[in-house]
Amino acid sequence: MVAALSAAWRYQGVWDRLLLQSGSFAFTDIGDHDRGPLFDPVVRFVNRLREAPGRPAEKVFVSCGVYERLIYENRSLVPRLQAAGMKVRFVEARDGHSWANWRDRLRAGLSWLFPGPLWMVYE
Repeated sequence: MVAALSAAWRYQGVWDRLLLQSGSFAFTDIGDHDRGPLFDPVVRFVNRLREAPGRPAEKVFVSCGVYERLIYENRSLVPRLQAAGMKVRFVEARDGHSWANWRDRLRAGLSWLFPGPLWMVYE
């Protein structure tokens, strides 16, 4: 998910919708990260994004499990994107960092990002 956000941020105007699930949006505003030197490029990117978010997309769906270590980073990203003028839907699930969590949020995210005609709504 960091890669998708990074591509949209670097090439603004190419994508108008993003689906971000359980992203590792580590930053150092409030202290150093503890994920090792291989994660430094991600942290540098997220720090730059937090300083100047630009407008990588019109609509962004963000989801994360409340039992993930990543929940704080995901929660922190949402107001930054909203302040930049993007429409953001944030969904927290009573789940962890798992395929089942991502699967269970995928339909909600895609339906919100790409709403179809009413006859295509599945309940």
